[in-house]
Amino acid sequence: MPLPGWALPYLQLAAFAVFCRLAWGAATTRRAAAVGLAFGLGHFCTGISWIYTSLHDYAYMAAPMAAMGVLLLAAYLSLFPALAAAAARWLGRPWLDDAPPAQPAGTGNGTPSATSPRRGAAAGLALTTAAAWTGAEWLRGVLFTGFPWLNAGYAHVDGPLHGWAPWLGVYGVALAATLTAALVAAAWRLRRSPAAAPAAPSPAAPAPPTRGAAGAAAPAAAAALLAVGIASARI
Repeated sequence: MPLPGWALPYLQLAAFAVFCRLAWGAATTRRAAAVGLAFGLGHFCTGISWIYTSLHDYAYMAAPMAAMGVLLLAAYLSLFPALAAAAARWLGRPWLDDAPPAQPAGTGNGTPSATSPRRGAAAGLALTTAAAWTGAEWLRGVLFTGFPWLNAGYAHVDGPLHGWAPWLGVYGVALAATLTAALVAAAWRLRRSPAAAPAAPSPAAPAPPTRGAAGAAAPAAAAALLAVGIASARI
């Protein structure tokens, strides 16, 4: 079903935020790659479905062969989201696999900090994931002469991030878009991270910091990216 043009930027941001959560939640890099492959298959089978019409209706190719051609091309293109997801999961290990250090007996209250994942997780995860995705987009656009169709930046031609285009180009807009969505996903992850069960506090132990500031910083940064994009378009 066709969607109105104004909805496409927001749909792309929402889809990528879900992609980030699934890739980060994968137990291993290989499973993260499987997430990226599945995401890519859905993305490209939908986005390049017009090739079926070109092959079947205009080139008079048999329907099964035309459908197989689209599926094979989509499967190849899906290797790039798989690479991006695997790279994001591997590079994000310092933040995804971190655990609070064990405290020596008799010190503190023995309770893990409520900031796990730690405060730097939102920025670290968002930046590594956005960089991995944008790098995969660039590679897809140049490898074997390239197939840059459905670059993430193209969804924002009429969106709030289009003001970045004169400054950064399509790959810069793709980076801004994926970073915006990844920041939202990181804030979502921080909000949903279970806090450790409190133990009996020690009178000398300070109260653990909360996740409020870290959870609020990521959506604020995402809003700033959108605001700068809108402002740049008005200059």
